[in-house]
Amino acid sequence: MGTMDGPVTSATPKGAAGLPRSDSCDSSGITRHLPGSSSTSLSLTPDFCPKPMGALAKSRPSRSNVPCEKTITRKECSMLSRLFAPKVKVSAHCDLPCGVYDPAQARIEAESVKAIQEKMAGNDDPHFQARATTIKEQRAELAKHHVSVLWSDYFKPPHFEKYPELHQLVNDALKALSAAKGSTDPATGQKALDYIAQIDKIFWETKKA
Repeated sequence: MGTMDGPVTSATPKGAAGLPRSDSCDSSGITRHLPGSSSTSLSLTPDFCPKPMGALAKSRPSRSNVPCEKTITRKECSMLSRLFAPKVKVSAHCDLPCGVYDPAQARIEAESVKAIQEKMAGNDDPHFQARATTIKEQRAELAKHHVSVLWSDYFKPPHFEKYPELHQLVNDALKALSAAKGSTDPATGQKALDYIAQIDKIFWETKKA
């Protein structure tokens, strides 16, 4: 076989099959006739034979030939992603229930609210006022949480039958705490403490029963 002085290229116009007209392609592969030599040729395997467009189309698997059980749509993929996605975690006082309840939790938080209100009245520093407001609102929300837990988890129908004012008392305590949350007047904090004290009294009476 002769030597080649560069890449195998040809300026000969291409035929219908995409090959230069001096080349030939059959079942055994491509026979390329190099320019300038009638005896020099380059043989390639059948894999390199270009196929007509019709043959290419026939060689591609159609979508209908793919088994249905091996395909998945984008909608189905999205549904599976949502199905196996991590669930949002929530927290609560106690879902056992543990049986540990005490109005003192609400009272202590409400006392903090009133104490902060009193301190805010004697300090005009804007940074202190901002911090005190944030803490006061947090404590008021905690007090509301503890009162709500007593109403929803501890008190039972027999308690509400014996103390029919209990529903309204809890509602008044929650509203008073909301008012104290948005106020700097210690009187609003004291009003919330008064309602919590009444709930506390009923709570310990039910413990003795």
